[in-house]
Amino acid sequence: ELQNEASKLQEIAEKAQLDAVKAEENVTNIMLLAEQAVAFELEATQRVNDAEIALQRAD
Repeated sequence: ELQNEASKLQEIAEKAQLDAVKAEENVTNIMLLAEQAVAFELEATQRVNDAEIALQRAD
């Protein structure tokens, strides 16, 4: 009986460890997506600024 409990706890611990690894991977992916979003935002801002300068020069 005690062996069964120990086995169950071992399985639970292994699953928790796998879940933690998956969570770390998800966090890494989210951070990469956030970096990409910031890069896109900076590029969009630069394009808007360039367009505003072009409009001012056209006036």
